[in-house]
Amino acid sequence: MRVSGTDELERTSDVDSLPPQSTDDVLRESERGFQRLLETMQLPAMILGHGATILFANDYLAQLLGYPRDHIQSMTLYDLVSVRDRTGAAREFTDRLRRCDIDHQFEVELQTSRGDERIVTWNSTILQDASGHGVAVVSIGIDVTDQRDEAAQRLHEALHDGLTGLPNRSLFLERLETAMGRAQRHERYRYSVLFVDLDRFKVINDSLGHRMGDRLLMEASRVLRECVEPQDTVARLGGDEFAIVLDDLPDEDYPRRVAERIHDAFATPIALENNDAFTTASIGIALGSRSYDAPEDVLRDADNAMNRAKAKGKARYEIFDPSMHKKAVATLHLETDLRRALERNELFLVYQPIVSMRDRSVVGFEALVRWQHPTRGLVSPVEFIPMAEETGLIVPIGLWVLREACRQIAEWTSTSPEPLYVSVNLSSRQLSVPTLVSDVMSVLEEFRLSPNRLKLEITESGLMENTESAAQILRKLRQAGILISIDDFGTGYSSLSYLMRFPIDTLKIDRSFVKAMTSTESGNDTLELIRAIVTLARNLGMEVVAEGVETEDQRIRLEALGCQLAQGYLFAPPLSVEKAVVVMENRRVPESRRG
Repeated sequence: MRVSGTDELERTSDVDSLPPQSTDDVLRESERGFQRLLETMQLPAMILGHGATILFANDYLAQLLGYPRDHIQSMTLYDLVSVRDRTGAAREFTDRLRRCDIDHQFEVELQTSRGDERIVTWNSTILQDASGHGVAVVSIGIDVTDQRDEAAQRLHEALHDGLTGLPNRSLFLERLETAMGRAQRHERYRYSVLFVDLDRFKVINDSLGHRMGDRLLMEASRVLRECVEPQDTVARLGGDEFAIVLDDLPDEDYPRRVAERIHDAFATPIALENNDAFTTASIGIALGSRSYDAPEDVLRDADNAMNRAKAKGKARYEIFDPSMHKKAVATLHLETDLRRALERNELFLVYQPIVSMRDRSVVGFEALVRWQHPTRGLVSPVEFIPMAEETGLIVPIGLWVLREACRQIAEWTSTSPEPLYVSVNLSSRQLSVPTLVSDVMSVLEEFRLSPNRLKLEITESGLMENTESAAQILRKLRQAGILISIDDFGTGYSSLSYLMRFPIDTLKIDRSFVKAMTSTESGNDTLELIRAIVTLARNLGMEVVAEGVETEDQRIRLEALGCQLAQGYLFAPPLSVEKAVVVMENRRVPESRRG
């Protein structure tokens, strides 16, 4: 007898002279030794004959499968395999056994009498007769089902989002790469990527809590899955960002229809326990093409298109075009330059006078930051302030503005018989900084500036992003004597209940209302709105400042409505320090700026 996979045993001349043994003799001779060994093993073991007939099974295998040993020994291995596609398998097994060509290690998934499945990895040895033909296979197995299940679970967790169960970024990019490969091989195959960002998610998350925010994300993932076909992939990239691979598009207009389907689905409020949450989606669409080299590039372009949708007012979709990528690259370069602007002293302040409607005297200045780029020249605040907000650079920039404005107003106050105040804009990002109050107080102490010489302005929508923490911080600032102003009042939530929660000194009427006040279409309605704001402020003991006053007609109407203070180009544009000093010393704006 020779055992495949081991050194051939030495045979004595007496053994060599024995007549050839029959197959039955080989089996009987081998069986006594192998069965004794296999019976004591705490592993599944069996002996297979021609046609994969199970000649022997030990107790461990019988217990694993839930069958009596006698029952198993009347079956073939293929009777136990869970996948029933065995056409010609027995004949192939027999042929390979005769050639001694059986795999020494193989894996099968066996079905138990209970109907579940066990994965067993077998290590096999071929028994040969004297002529070298294979007559049986001895297989010893290891049940690896639990290990495979654990590995599959770990793999699933590595490739799926823990909250929603959706594929994560890694699996999404893998599926997208598969779609790109199909597009390269098949001319008619088309795919598309949708980048979906939930609008107002932060407001909902902050107001209702993170638990409700998680519920919203889970419901949003359900909505998105229902808007696409089973072969499509919906993934959560992180936060409130989702991405979709639309597979095998029926036509080029299909991605638009899916985007509209998503918008329609989000038009229905999402029930979150006792609250109904309304959210919309900004969607960017990148149409797949053979020109893409990497899945990250397709996702990047869909992201750029989504950002364009947000910039145009949210709750809409945009389709990527190459100009978006050029703009994104330019924005990235500008962001890099903005990070260096502070250390290179490229930022500076200008000061727009705030004047009294009663006598046109200057009562204070609003400090406004400007950026003198070394190659681009003066960069508009409309361009770099949103970028600073998004990247978090607004925090160090805002602190620099605060220090510089306080330094300047302290210098002016020391030489002025009537002290002025300076208004400094405070972003919602700065309100989330834990050290904000101590930072402000430290700056005031540094320049020995009275707290009532500083007025901090925050937009109405900025207050609403995190009402509880914002109210606490503003109360601390107000208790320290610092003045608080709501900027762009009337353009945000305009809720009286919210207004009463904040320690407000001043309401600033947004320039859009001032401009619309003289409009032939909406002038009367706007006048009544401004009248209501002025009356509200008066009843609450607040000042009112009208922004963007540009004409004498606007000034006359505002004064008639009882507005006390104003700023705008009618009186003075934002001024350099040198020109602001002249205004401050005269305590009035030049006559040439009025009329």
